[in-house]
Amino acid sequence: MDVCDGKRSVQSGKRDLELAWAAGFFDGEGCSVCGKGEHGTRSLNVTVAQVNGDNLLRFRSAVGDVGNIMGPYKLHKNNRPISFFRAYGAKAVSVIRALWAFLSEEKRLQAVHAATEYFLRPMKRGKGVCARGHSYEKFGKYTHGVRSECAKCRYDRRRGVLDPIEIKTALQLRIGVREYSPFLYTSDGVPKET
Repeated sequence: MDVCDGKRSVQSGKRDLELAWAAGFFDGEGCSVCGKGEHGTRSLNVTVAQVNGDNLLRFRSAVGDVGNIMGPYKLHKNNRPISFFRAYGAKAVSVIRALWAFLSEEKRLQAVHAATEYFLRPMKRGKGVCARGHSYEKFGKYTHGVRSECAKCRYDRRRGVLDPIEIKTALQLRIGVREYSPFLYTSDGVPKET
């Protein structure tokens, strides 16, 4: 056996040990949710709260130095200050991806639930179009207080022939599916075998 190969296997063993520790730490202290991200948009979030900031530094190092450590904050008058590790979006995915092999079934289900909630979030329509997707430039725009509609929808609404509005979800539009699915796709973007 080559000396270099021996060092690599020892290093990968240490990395696995750190990831196993980080997964156990996350099982006890962390959560993954679909919530508001850094800029107020919906995204996947991974959060770990801890009084001991050294544990958060070790956790961050184990998952590849992604995410941010914030605090300590004194949340209650009689309690000790708490620090937080937080990762949003693609960084949260990389944390879950790194820990996936060592996570408990409960935390895996929590991550799947958060990703599902993210995929099924309603998408906002683009600027310059009405709720049914008609271009204001093509049909014109009528504003009623805070509501706007195009001339075609206004005409159809007055005749009583409008169908209900179908709001597409991110999953229907295939937005972020591969980026936010460590459990559905391999790192190459190929669907995993089930």
